[in-house]
Amino acid sequence: MTTTGDLRIDDWVVHRPNVVRSVAARVPGIDAEEAASRALEKMVRIVSTGGTIDDPAPYWRRAAVNEAISMTREAGRTHAVEDDTLDGLTPPVEGAELDAEREADVSMLRSALSDLADDDRKILLDRHVHDMAVTDIAGDLGVRPHAVTMRLRRAEERLAGAFAAAHAQNVNEPECRTTR
Repeated sequence: MTTTGDLRIDDWVVHRPNVVRSVAARVPGIDAEEAASRALEKMVRIVSTGGTIDDPAPYWRRAAVNEAISMTREAGRTHAVEDDTLDGLTPPVEGAELDAEREADVSMLRSALSDLADDDRKILLDRHVHDMAVTDIAGDLGVRPHAVTMRLRRAEERLAGAFAAAHAQNVNEPECRTTR
């Protein structure tokens, strides 16, 4: 199967490491290999149905990043979030016990949220905690829904980066040091 010219789908595989690195850098906290695989499947479907991809490497990179963002959104929508979610994760009384991992996650999330700008934090809470529709948020802000979608995506990326940074600072496990 070819796209344009003599390029074969099998030849695209040489670009995989760069695509995976690009996804990992742009959408931290998501399985970059999975996103690259999903994007490659879409590309194969396009070519199989008679479509063409003029320059597969940049196309694959963009498609993989988009897949990673979609995977992040899917993961965020799997659980209903209530207004008092963060409060419920902390001990209600001094000395109450939480397992160490959960306590560390809450601490890292609070640290990541505190590092965000107020606008980012508000749009994330409105969408993901208060479950407001994008159109409602757009009405409150006085902007178009597409602008809210773009702001939300950037805020999610910044939160993911801040969470990863908080995790890297607080953990001394060998695997985490290697990743850091």
